[in-house]
Amino acid sequence: MRFLGIDIREDSYAALAFERHYSIPYPSISDPDNLIAALFGTAAPQATPSTYIIDAHGRIVWAWFGATTYGHLDLAVAEAAGP
Repeated sequence: MRFLGIDIREDSYAALAFERHYSIPYPSISDPDNLIAALFGTAAPQATPSTYIIDAHGRIVWAWFGATTYGHLDLAVAEAAGP
């Protein structure tokens, strides 16, 4: 399992400052023009932050718009991974 941040609506300097300030432990890429986000179609981010769990086949299996918690993420990852 891998995590990747996609920084939307921010230039790369602002995104890097955010990552440093909050000690984000996973890699992030910059998408200030929402080009990557547009690939999600109707599931495009409705709020920031938005969190998606995408399976090995590229399907969105879980989406959360707005802040979430590690507890929610743990449950969603376990559910997405299956038995």
